[in-house]
Parts: sequence; C-alpha cells; structure tokens
Amino acid sequence: VIYPGGMLGQLAIALEKMGKEKKAEALWMDIYKKNPYSYYGIISRLKLNKPFEPLDRSPISSEHVKDEESKVIDFFISTDELKLAKKFLSKKSTYAKNISELKSLIPLYNKLKWHKGLLNKFYSIEAVQRVPHTKDFFNHLFPTPFKFHVEKASKKFNIEKELIYSITRQESAFELYSRSFAEAYGPMQITPENASRLSKKFNIVYNSPADLFSPQVNFLMGSALLKKLQERFNDQFIFYVAAYNASKNSVERWAQERYNGDPLQFIELIPYNETKNYVKLVLRNYINYKRLNSKGPFYFPKDIL
Repeated sequence: VIYPGGMLGQLAIALEKMGKEKKAEALWMDIYKKNPYSYYGIISRLKLNKPFEPLDRSPISSEHVKDEESKVIDFFISTDELKLAKKFLSKKSTYAKNISELKSLIPLYNKLKWHKGLLNKFYSIEAVQRVPHTKDFFNHLFPTPFKFHVEKASKKFNIEKELIYSITRQESAFELYSRSFAEAYGPMQITPENASRLSKKFNIVYNSPADLFSPQVNFLMGSALLKKLQERFNDQFIFYVAAYNASKNSVERWAQERYNGDPLQFIELIPYNETKNYVKLVLRNYINYKRLNSKGPFYFPKDIL
C-alpha cells in the first residue's frame, strides 16, 4: 500500500483547475481513506463535504516501559541533567524501527516533556508504517504544553488557542529555549526587532532577547504579532499564517501576483517552499487541534479561508 502525499493532492487541485471534477473527486476520496490526518487528508474532507469527528486525548499505556529505562530518566531529571536524559532517550530511539517499539518509549518522552524529540522520531518512520497508526499517537503528536500562558495570551488578544498551538508546534515543536539561525527566540520564535516593536505597542514588558525564553513574554509577543497580521489580512488564514513565516510585504506581493480567488490554489503557488509547507502544516495542525477540543462533529471552517 502506498500512502498518498503531496503529489496526489496537488494533482487533484490541478484537475479541478482543468474542470475535471470527477477525476479530482476520485483522488480526494483515495486521500480521505488512506491519509486522513495529513494536510491533503484534511482538504479532502472539505472537497467531499465530510465532517470531522472529535478525537480524544487518551494517552498511550506505559505498561511496556522497561523499569530500568524509566529509572535512568528519573535519575537524570532529579539531577537536572536534561541534556543527558535526551541524549540517552535519543540513543534508545535509534533502535526503535517500528511503531510498536516507539510506543514503548512515549512515556519516557512525556517524562521529559520532549515533544520535539518524539515528533522527529515519529515522522522519521516510513509512511507506510506510520500513517495507519497516526490516530493512536494523536494525543502525543498534538500536545498542549504551556496551557496557562497560551490561554492567557488567547484571551488577551482574542485568538483561538488552537491557532497559537498550531503556530508554536510548527515554529519550535514547543522547545522553550529554541533559537533559530534568523535569531528568533522561544516557542513562537520572536525576533528581538519584533519584540521591541510589540512591547511598545501592546505594553508587554521586554528588556533583552533573553526575555523571549520566558513563556509568558513569548506567548504574549507571538499572539500580539498574530493579531496584527490577522488585522492586516482581514482574518484570511492563508495570508496571515504565511506572513508569520515570511513577511507581510512578501505575502502582499505574492497575493497581488498569484492570487486568483482560490486560497487552496494560491497555497500551491507560494514561491518559497518553506512558507508553502509551513502554511499547509499549520492548517493541518489547526484542524487537528480543533478535533481534540471539539465535543461534536464539525465541518471545515470555510470562513477562515
């Protein structure tokens, strides 16, 4: 079985553009059945007018964790040797060649709150093994750390917490001390230049880049930036998410040159692959977080596009 990735989704969109609706629909149905939690799997529900069912946060059982491995992690945590703990777990993970072996290590990742390590390992497994088990891992693939700070920022700027989590997951995989080559800091990857401007406009206490490693400061800054971009792009998800990754000037230029009124076709025409993939993955994250927080079935929120 080959699980469809971007190529089938791109082909379906191209067929729609050519007016070949029935062929496109057949492709969307194939993606819907085989890879429902991917970006194109999510778009398939929009195209086929199918609802999203809510998903629960049932954790994976820890009954298969070896006691000695758990004790090693506990020792490293107690001695504040988190780097050594991650190194130990990373080495153990290199021997996890399949899903069942990775499942046995999840409680250890959880002990360390090392979301990035688990995400990297899960997505390194071949799709043919990984995709059928995505639902089993859902709670761990879409975690909700920093709840207090995310909810505070969400209320202050009237931004959905699912959106904040979706951006943060893609920016840093929730690494508090993340620092990029572009000198962006913390979970929501804020640059000092943006921080200086945002602190003045929104009265957020900020003195130096080190402040961006504070969850309270970082999530307020990131949410303030999101709010500004939402207003700039009239709440059009594709544009303000692209601008968070690239820049508002770039997105405005792309929209003028490439946008024909169809936001999904526009995504495929974004000239920077990094930004194109970023928008797709943040949209995937957003819907998946909505599923985890929903109490009942819902349809794709077309109004965000």
